Amino acid sequence: MQRNLKKKKFLSVLFLPRWYPYKEDPMFGLFVERHARSLVAEVSVKVLFVHPIEGLPVGLRFDHHWKNGIETLCVHYNNKPTSYRPINLLLSLVSYYKATLQGYRLLYPEAPPDLCHVHVLTRPAILAFMLFLLKGTPYIITEHWSRYHSNLKRYNGFFRKRITSLIASRAKAITAVSNHLREAMMECKINNQRFLILPNIVDTKLFHPDNTIPPSTIIKTILHISTFEDNSKNLSGIVRTIKKLSEIRSDFRLRLVGYGPDWKKIKEMSDEMGLTNRIIEFPGIALEAEVTRQLNNSAFLLLFSNYENQPVVILESFACGKPVVATQVGGVGEIVNTERGILVEPGNETGLLNALNCMLSNYTEYDSKNIRRYAIENFSQEVVSEKMIGLYKSSINYRS
Repeated sequence: MQRNLKKKKFLSVLFLPRWYPYKEDPMFGLFVERHARSLVAEVSVKVLFVHPIEGLPVGLRFDHHWKNGIETLCVHYNNKPTSYRPINLLLSLVSYYKATLQGYRLLYPEAPPDLCHVHVLTRPAILAFMLFLLKGTPYIITEHWSRYHSNLKRYNGFFRKRITSLIASRAKAITAVSNHLREAMMECKINNQRFLILPNIVDTKLFHPDNTIPPSTIIKTILHISTFEDNSKNLSGIVRTIKKLSEIRSDFRLRLVGYGPDWKKIKEMSDEMGLTNRIIEFPGIALEAEVTRQLNNSAFLLLFSNYENQPVVILESFACGKPVVATQVGGVGEIVNTERGILVEPGNETGLLNALNCMLSNYTEYDSKNIRRYAIENFSQEVVSEKMIGLYKSSINYRS
């Protein structure tokens, strides 16, 4: 179906994310918001985000607002099943799609959008698929989730796989944030004739080197930023390694920024080892401006994850001209090389110890300007939004 957009000033795009920042968690899916934010100069973007929140009263809570030029509707409901019996899972799906339909009707009481952009399969894609069948509205899919990696074994269920494969095959295009993720998805039989790479975005105007902050050559700060989920981020491995490193040298501090389900566990582990406040600091959650300050106050960034795709925090570190120590997992090896950091094998605490010791002694040898240039040329808003807009236009047969 060819659409005549000559009389329209903007393309109209509906974002349908599985993860997106909301009132109770402003960091949840922030990388999706950055994709939306990068488009607003040329595209009319609306976001419909449906998400359960434990403890809400019966019914739906609508949070309809404008932020950064984006009309956003967050629809929340209480959805904590007393057990995981099939009936409760069915009720969960009913609640989700009831909220989704009501939200869509509020955002689009008349004509549908020109295109839907689904972020993270599979639930949000159902609405896009239905709009395609009923109204001919095209859709594309961007995937960020690491569940497709074979070692995790999280992509399960006969019906889930069949529905996901069907939806993927009808999309105008699928994008993944790394080549590693694209290959993992294809191994799971998620295929499309246009399967492209669309990276995450870093705001290179916000994240930039601050030359007013003099680097400390006496006590160097190692920075880690995450959601404190130990299974994926391996914070416990970091703490154990830092304990060993503190027995070798005393010219560093580790700052663990963020908060999440395992914060208390990691804090208690640090306390028991006598590291808290002496070697390890726990400053809590940091929003974007504070993350920039933390990066500029650090010597380098540390990630010791068991699995990842394309961590935005690495891109933020690069934009600030900082090297990283990270694990060779997911798409990390596609962006971290010897010019921008050190890679270690996941779970290898001896390898991490050696890498940290080396980086502490040599981090000033990395070319900060070249690291930042790499971020600008590959992950800036201007570069990624141009790719998205080109993808949108080709998906709807746009003719200027």
